Amino acid sequence: MISINKKMSNSIADAIEDAGAMIHGEIYQSLLSAGVPQTYATNIAWAIDTFLL
Repeated sequence: MISINKKMSNSIADAIEDAGAMIHGEIYQSLLSAGVPQTYATNIAWAIDTFLL
């Protein structure tokens, strides 16, 4: 039973990581589309990610 729970927790962690990467990409692209320079967009996206996740 423990191995099933560990396997499930790994799957959940992977899904959260994937969702975080997707959210980061969306925020980053939105900032770029709004005309924010790439350097700032990268830092702002990471800051927002840190706050949300």
